[in-house]
Amino acid sequence: MAGLKRALAALTLAWAAWPPQPAWSDAPPAMLLARIYAGDIDVAQYWVSEKFDDAEAVVVGYVPGKGKYLGMTGALLMETPDGGRFRLGSGLSDSLRREPPPVGTRITYRYQHLTKKGLPRFPHYLRVRDAFQGLPAKE
Repeated sequence: MAGLKRALAALTLAWAAWPPQPAWSDAPPAMLLARIYAGDIDVAQYWVSEKFDDAEAVVVGYVPGKGKYLGMTGALLMETPDGGRFRLGSGLSDSLRREPPPVGTRITYRYQHLTKKGLPRFPHYLRVRDAFQGLPAKE
């Protein structure tokens, strides 16, 4: 009977520790995913970025929509403060595509990083930037 109790206790301890946690289980999710896909490659030497930056640009034109967006705005043609131009279509809602912001409107967008030409890579519409009113003057 004592042997059965010891075996049951050992089984209980083993069950509590199942499934075994790998040493890298406390890594951020992107590193875990990289570990799964990389297999035997040491992914610790690679830098995984999930960071987005945001910036502002001015609407200078429109690109007509195709397919599902035929008759609507496909993308906004944007100009950065340094004169670079790019298209911004990702993140636009259907209502915004039907009635796009007027030319000259300042838009806030997010992007992953800049290309070699200094343009945003994977820009995504966030919002129309409201004019900054400033803080009320103290009396």
